[in-house]
Amino acid sequence: MPVSAALPATLKGITATKIAEVAKQRSDYETSKRHTIENADNQTDLLSKVKALVDGTCRIEGCPVSTDDPSGLEDRQLSESLRNKRRFLRQAQADPSFSPAILRQFGDELLRDLELKSQGHIHAEFFSKLVTEWLSDSDEADLGITENPDELANSTSSFENIGRKEMYEQRAQWESLVFTRSDTDPEVINDYLTKLFTSTKTKAKALEDIRTQVRAFSAGFETRSGRFDSDYLKVTIKGLALTDLLSEEKNAILKTFMSNKEVLSEVCDVLNMRLTSLSTWSWSIGEGDAIPLEMRKQLNGKYRVFMDEDVLDALLLHGIALRWAVEFKNVFIKFFRSRAWRRSDRTIPKLDKERREYFLGEETQRYSGSNVHEKRRDQYYEDYFMTQLPEDISEGGRTYEGDSDDEADGTRKGPLEIKHSLLHLLITESQLATRLRGDITVVRSDFKWFGPSLPHNTIFAVLRFFGMGGTWIDFYTPFP
Repeated sequence: MPVSAALPATLKGITATKIAEVAKQRSDYETSKRHTIENADNQTDLLSKVKALVDGTCRIEGCPVSTDDPSGLEDRQLSESLRNKRRFLRQAQADPSFSPAILRQFGDELLRDLELKSQGHIHAEFFSKLVTEWLSDSDEADLGITENPDELANSTSSFENIGRKEMYEQRAQWESLVFTRSDTDPEVINDYLTKLFTSTKTKAKALEDIRTQVRAFSAGFETRSGRFDSDYLKVTIKGLALTDLLSEEKNAILKTFMSNKEVLSEVCDVLNMRLTSLSTWSWSIGEGDAIPLEMRKQLNGKYRVFMDEDVLDALLLHGIALRWAVEFKNVFIKFFRSRAWRRSDRTIPKLDKERREYFLGEETQRYSGSNVHEKRRDQYYEDYFMTQLPEDISEGGRTYEGDSDDEADGTRKGPLEIKHSLLHLLITESQLATRLRGDITVVRSDFKWFGPSLPHNTIFAVLRFFGMGGTWIDFYTPFP
């Protein structure tokens, strides 16, 4: 899809989301208005009817319902008109001589205000229909241009890349893994993880700390931490561009967003709208349509499958995933640093420590913590532990198989640098082992087709085990 076509499609998605939000606001308002009027009609006296109208209007505006508090502190959140009406109603409740004509005037004014807001929603809906019609006419005009005979002749004579034999072989294998249902038992997975993480009281306490932190993060995500603003959207765009998930045309759209503050603000509004309605989120595709997939050849000769998803969907999902990735990295770091993490090195016997002190002197006691085991542990933590997860939101994310150091931020090594350091570590360990023990065995393992072969039931079981709530599990379910 060229940029000239992809950008309007994205802007249409922004417009469609805002139009849907306007329609939802009108529906909610009309429902509240109807309940308010019905409640007022059910009252037996004029004072109660006006009070019901005032209370209903307060609910619609999101303000506290009137109470008998004479201080009037709660009235500060109201408009001047509603604030005055509340005060007069308090006087009418205590003063039998209060004029009924004034109460009827208040009731008429409240009904008129409710009707004016309804008219405002009607005008907004009318404007939305005009925008939708204008976009439809634009689509038809673009279609007419595309159907130019000369362009059709050029398109039919263009080269079509049918791919190589190995691409079709890997595609067939990928499809056999992805589209073949794997019925794993979540209970078995949960039992295994429970035994692994609760074998001691220390581990059980560390696991409960993880779950508590994940639950707290999950509860506060939609209300506080998960909101999009211009700064976080820029980080999300940069991180999404690093993943190489989107096509060149859609990456060009992201660059367009970065260069326009107004567009950034509009995109933030749309993403926040979608964030507040995660329970009803779905892919931005037409009814009966599907998200196209594309196979791209990597530098190692293998093909990887990419989803050609909508730009707004990609931004929303990457923004959510980035915050969750940072959170999980933090909780796992705490677990790694706790006493619950089982270390592979053995405690140095007391006799060996005394022998070392005898030959090297008493000063060696100060450096007892500086040894090969600690060096290995520190290097593992800094370079290899959960290296695919970002430590901070500013990183934007980590790629699956990076072959450059574009992701290095000065404090963390990039993918290529990590690979080089691993080779240096292997050389050092082999020299050390051959000098001390005479030989060394190096084992390299790889999970073939790990990502595509991982069942969704397994992923959900692990997420639930670490404390992720049902709302988020329901949100992740449409991915399959």
